[in-house]
Amino acid sequence: MASKKQKKRLAKAYKNNSAAQQIIEPVIDLNIRAVGKQLTQGTKVLNRIAQSELGLEMLEQAQENGCSFLFGAISGGLSGNFDPIRNMVMVATSTDIDKRAGIAIHETCHSIQNALGAFIAKDATSSVKTQLIGTRILEADAVAKEAVTCFQLNEKGDSKPWELFKEELPEVANKIEEASNKYGKDNTKMLLNAGFKAWFDVDFFIKAYEEATTDFICRQTSNYEEREGCNPQFFTKDISIEEIAAKCCTYKGEP
Repeated sequence: MASKKQKKRLAKAYKNNSAAQQIIEPVIDLNIRAVGKQLTQGTKVLNRIAQSELGLEMLEQAQENGCSFLFGAISGGLSGNFDPIRNMVMVATSTDIDKRAGIAIHETCHSIQNALGAFIAKDATSSVKTQLIGTRILEADAVAKEAVTCFQLNEKGDSKPWELFKEELPEVANKIEEASNKYGKDNTKMLLNAGFKAWFDVDFFIKAYEEATTDFICRQTSNYEEREGCNPQFFTKDISIEEIAAKCCTYKGEP
């Protein structure tokens, strides 16, 4: 929950819950790699996220983990990305301003996963099966947290991020709304569970992530074969779905 100080900052930053209100100061002191207009816009995006209980909690985790945020141009035409080497969340300012909150919290989730040990799902010693399933688990978690954050913003009167999410992933949005009706709008854990399962079980995403991961593994294999003294333990370690999810996909410190 937001502290008294954070609530005061929220009130200043978003009087009357208006996303268009001018930012006065950041709700959370995060390391934002931007200047001028992009710094203002980046601060505005993060303050917007902080209106959501889940979003605020995740930004606080990112702060504790020393994660920085870059708002600007991203190579490759990506709308967002997380760089584990620099521990940096990147959000493209070329995207619709109302989509940036969802993009930022999605990539923030990946930063938290990384801090919790997400490499176990993609490490070269992990089996092909582990990597195929592991990458989908991590993405399903990030999609669910993006969705629930946008849903909570909608409940606060900031509807545009949720509307855009529903247009992009109606399968996930519909399941979250069903869970909200069944378990209550404030039952964040059940909303997350519903969003996770909805994305994880979609055939289109299963195929897409298996193809992408297989391509990545093939490139890994090619690189390792070119090196002298190739480690024979590559792609041999099996890690269960439960272990990956319990380690990397958490809410309030619990799986």
